Amino acid sequence: FINKYLSMRFSRWLILMVFAIFSNYLVTYGSNKPTNPTIEINTFKEFSNWLNKDNDTTYVINFWATWCAPCIPAARQLEVYQEQLKDEVYMIGISDERESVITRFVEQQDLRMAIYRDHKEFNLKKFEVPYRPYSVVLTSEGELVWSGSPSKLSVDKLRKFASRQG
Repeated sequence: FINKYLSMRFSRWLILMVFAIFSNYLVTYGSNKPTNPTIEINTFKEFSNWLNKDNDTTYVINFWATWCAPCIPAARQLEVYQEQLKDEVYMIGISDERESVITRFVEQQDLRMAIYRDHKEFNLKKFEVPYRPYSVVLTSEGELVWSGSPSKLSVDKLRKFASRQG
């Protein structure tokens, strides 16, 4: 069990590092933040290539903004879910704000999920984000299985999405 857990964590880490190196972007996760905790996702194809297709991880993308008051408790709740489902679900926060604004906010709030900057609102448009916070759930292949307010998500619901992949 421990070897499988470490192998899955290493696989995610390796994919993130390869993506960061080849695209010249940085990623942040938890308290191990680099100085620049954002990356830009230019196209959905780039994002799809980033997804780890070698496992059955379910991805939750949470669209948020620093000006959005409900986004902070939503992000905190998603962090709780991420901790409870760390072997099944991976949380990602995406904002379209300026990098300096995102960086300052992430440092002040100590967010513990991967945070990305959406380049030219590509993903906001791709997922037709009508409000913030707004979340989408994707399979490891990038298939959209749910979208809506993150307040409508629960551990049970996320477990069901994750179990469909196995």
